[in-house]
Amino acid sequence: MDQSSYMPVTPVLPGDMEGLRMVSIDAKRVIHPLLVIVKPRKRDSDQEGSFVAKAVDLIADTWRFGGVPFVELYDEPEATDKDWWSFDHPLVLLHRYLKSRGVKCIPVTATDRKGEYREAICAVAKEIGNGLAVRLYENDLELPAETIAVLAKIAADSGCPEAKIDLLIDLKRIHFPRLPEMRSRVLDFLAALDQNAPYRSVTLAGSSVPLNLDGLPKLEDRNVPRLEWRLWRDVRIARGNRRSPSFGDYRTVRPEYDDRTKGFKHINAKIFYTTDEFLRVVRGQSRMKEKLELQYPQLARRLIAGGAFDGPAFSWGDAQIAACARWPEGFGMPAKWIAITTSHHVEFVRVQLAQEFAHQT
Repeated sequence: MDQSSYMPVTPVLPGDMEGLRMVSIDAKRVIHPLLVIVKPRKRDSDQEGSFVAKAVDLIADTWRFGGVPFVELYDEPEATDKDWWSFDHPLVLLHRYLKSRGVKCIPVTATDRKGEYREAICAVAKEIGNGLAVRLYENDLELPAETIAVLAKIAADSGCPEAKIDLLIDLKRIHFPRLPEMRSRVLDFLAALDQNAPYRSVTLAGSSVPLNLDGLPKLEDRNVPRLEWRLWRDVRIARGNRRSPSFGDYRTVRPEYDDRTKGFKHINAKIFYTTDEFLRVVRGQSRMKEKLELQYPQLARRLIAGGAFDGPAFSWGDAQIAACARWPEGFGMPAKWIAITTSHHVEFVRVQLAQEFAHQT
């Protein structure tokens, strides 16, 4: 994974994974998504079986012929889940199953995952042989020496030298007032890493996707700055000739999103559309006032008329937006719009990164 690679953080849920599945072959060759297996809410259409096994099938169907993904078992199955438990830890079974489905992936842990999970991640690293990744959060950057010592312990326990370990720095939500502080913290941590053997890769990820639509009037459009892009670029400039991190983000989905959270009764129609420096937010209104199926064609037409639209040939998602705009009624499922905007976003960032590094040379 080189510095021009891209890591979209993606929960293994139907809409998010459809968006990845529909990106171009060129995109699949150069991006390395962080696929996070979370326990989803129960849907009426769900078949019986472990959510982990279904997640593996979804990963295989989506990314079998793509670049090497990072895979984290964020939520573990219950011990009563007879479809998934055996004498081995579910994390070990997960990666064996992925390998049998033809998916070469990198297992992911965090510094606070200890006990049986830590033992299992080390066992997977030894058995599968693809190395491993450690997902670091902002609090891991506070005391670099302590975190680096923890990383050294993980390396020793797993038998993976630094050259086979990827570091995924996940800042989650980035607030504008804290940009200077976060930039300094990231740079200090990277400077501390410079004193040790180089890791296989380092990625800096975060998000400024709106937490909610408060402050954005109904039926209006706004540009929200992509602070994660600005921060990553500032870090690259500050690092100069030293090694800089790859770029990662949460696509068009807020990092706090939890599929199990209820409250979809009053959901608003909205399109999040990625541009150079901004996320274009095209807002409708509550589904209680107008059906989402009727709102989305109107939003698509507003997006196209506003001048930000890249055209139907840019991505699968853009083609869907153009098609939706031609009809009085369109897709009303929020998960479908996550897929559509994810498709556009991934293609856009791929092109944006290529241009960024082309200018550098």
